[in-house]
Amino acid sequence: MYLFDFETLQFLRVNDAMLTQYGYSIAEFLKMTLFDMRPKEEIESFKEAYRHFDHHDQLVTTKEYQHIRKNGEIFYVEISCNIVYIDGRKCGLAIAADVTDRLKYLKTIQERNQRLQDIAFTQSHIVRAPLANMMGILYLIRDFDLKAEEGEELLQHFINCGEELDKSIKEIVLKSNFFEAK
Repeated sequence: MYLFDFETLQFLRVNDAMLTQYGYSIAEFLKMTLFDMRPKEEIESFKEAYRHFDHHDQLVTTKEYQHIRKNGEIFYVEISCNIVYIDGRKCGLAIAADVTDRLKYLKTIQERNQRLQDIAFTQSHIVRAPLANMMGILYLIRDFDLKAEEGEELLQHFINCGEELDKSIKEIVLKSNFFEAK
């Protein structure tokens, strides 16, 4: 949790959890602004959010941002901020909750969902085609002499479809093994 001056964006107070999470001392925080705890590429999006704050007297908002620890490590925080007035001075009282693990978990779930969609597509399209061909060939084989040239040709098509089906099934197995490895 931290308190900052709304005009200067300087830190006014930080709690012990901020010191632990970010790695700075109280003296270091009090010399910093909110820009100092963000990667350079995040400054513009923060400025945009700050302009939104500037037009309100009472506001509660929650948004995720990238922050940077003293050691340079980037992590994700969810910021909840209230505008408060202390001695007539507009300040922000914010809570920064580390959500890095939650976001990694969500990303993992999204990746797995994509893999499941890929498997479902493979099963419904790629596996079904050779299977449908094999079934059609089986119906044709009933009416042919398998020793005749046309019969041998149908059997070869059947074998080719079987090999294609086997390849597709192996691809599905490889994709599904991804889940077991994680």
